[in-house]
Amino acid sequence: MDECCPLPPANTDHEFDTSSKFSFRDQPLTDVEVERLALICKVWGLYKYRHPAVRSGQYDWNYQLFRMLPAALSARNDRKFVKELMRWLPERGKEEHFIPMTDSIVAQVHFNWIKQYKKKKKLYRRLVDLQENGSREPCYYLGYMQDIARHTYFYNETCYDSIPSSDDGYRMLGLFRFWNMMYYFHPYMYQMEEKWEQLLPDYIRLFAAARDRKAFEEACVRITCELRDTHSDFYGCERNRTFDVILESTWLPLDGVLKDDKVIITDIFRLPADSCELQEGDAIVAVNHKSIAEIRQEKRIYNNLGDGSADQYAPYYNSFDGDSVIYTIERGGRTIDVTVHDGYERYWEKGKDVEPSVHEPSRMLKDSILYLDVTRLNAEELREQMKGKESCKGIIFDMRGYPKEWTCSNTIASFLYPHPKAVFYYTYADYRQPGIFRKNPNVELFGTENPDYYKSTAVVLVNGLAMSAAERVATVIGNAPKGHVIGEPTCGTLGLVLYVPFVSGVATRITGQGVYWPDGTCSYPDGVKIDQYVYPDPKAIRQGKDAMLEEAVKYIRTQEEDMP
Repeated sequence: MDECCPLPPANTDHEFDTSSKFSFRDQPLTDVEVERLALICKVWGLYKYRHPAVRSGQYDWNYQLFRMLPAALSARNDRKFVKELMRWLPERGKEEHFIPMTDSIVAQVHFNWIKQYKKKKKLYRRLVDLQENGSREPCYYLGYMQDIARHTYFYNETCYDSIPSSDDGYRMLGLFRFWNMMYYFHPYMYQMEEKWEQLLPDYIRLFAAARDRKAFEEACVRITCELRDTHSDFYGCERNRTFDVILESTWLPLDGVLKDDKVIITDIFRLPADSCELQEGDAIVAVNHKSIAEIRQEKRIYNNLGDGSADQYAPYYNSFDGDSVIYTIERGGRTIDVTVHDGYERYWEKGKDVEPSVHEPSRMLKDSILYLDVTRLNAEELREQMKGKESCKGIIFDMRGYPKEWTCSNTIASFLYPHPKAVFYYTYADYRQPGIFRKNPNVELFGTENPDYYKSTAVVLVNGLAMSAAERVATVIGNAPKGHVIGEPTCGTLGLVLYVPFVSGVATRITGQGVYWPDGTCSYPDGVKIDQYVYPDPKAIRQGKDAMLEEAVKYIRTQEEDMP
């Protein structure tokens, strides 16, 4: 097999299998060293994904980084640093230049960072050449996992599980590799390219100093959270570093939502046995006299979610140290301090047998309006519930959460649509010209030919809990002939996920596929298009009312009254 399909040279480089052999010598980095490391990061990434020799597997480019790094610390001046760096960069060779395609481009990064190196003429010319030209060579480090979706997959990459986080060189590899993977393959990087470039020096300092496991994991979480990508999650960490920071030692069994930097209590899971100082509908504005706005700002660097309704950590901003807390709340037009003593004992221990009330996932409301909770009904259950309901005046689909079965979108579309329909289009990373995302010609259709489709009003309820597959379902419902979307902004992460390694066994995931509405509007960061905004209302919550549901019923009645 080796004679028929010989392994590329990248597979035969074993010099750094157990150690990068690089060290910062326990000294803080100088500004000059940070600037040099930032240049290495960007140049290394550009060569990795755009140089034909690297793409063909002629080098283990991850190991090649360890040969470049010493120049950042040892070169006596800038000229010698550039000379040493270029010693490790292969010439382009005589490969026929690939003529880039200029059509179907939806998004791209602009390589503005290259311009600042014009004075380094020889290096600059090489960088511009790689920027302006693609390559016909298949890339050793990436390809498509699915032909139709053209979903990026990072081949021949690993988490280097056996390498300790104390290895300075491998930590730089973890940072540089992640920074470049996001730069070239995050579908919405064009919206944050300038920010992504500006934060690199700070993270070089952070990763350089993160020698113990805890600090390293926190550094990985922090740079991932800079993307504000709700798809992001973490693997291989010893602890959940997000909760470690956001959640204090004690929290009460309260559920809540954010509105204007206030946490409005929507549910108290377990009432204390003797009395309850807090009530549903209370808006908590401060915890131990520190405002929710301050708390959120402090913990923002570990928050992978968005703002407003998309920030699902609202209940944890109420957490506190110790067993007693002072909440500053707004209730009935007044601002008061409420002191809760012995919180754990009274709320958790004495109330642990109290079961929360749960509404029926399917029920008929007044005026022949059908309510369906898509978070609790699978595709087959939804099909059964909708069967024979063509005469209903309206259907309300509750998509405030994650669907019980993500494939239910086609089941719903087949009931609501008269013909198959595309409700959005996808983009894919052009692996011949990394940094460019093109419109995928493969369009996904929802629904079937159905002359007996549902002809009355279909309303879908959404909030910040609607992400990914939930946003997909909500979009399908909202695009029905008489579809209507009511609620709060969603997360804006509809595409497939992309798994991304750091080092020392730590990995994450991000959105790997761009999603756009037919008119060209991007679904990120605003999410599903809302027809009617409805935000949490403390008064309604206090009265046990569901404001979104009531608005949906009101809208359906109005539509029926307007019919000729």
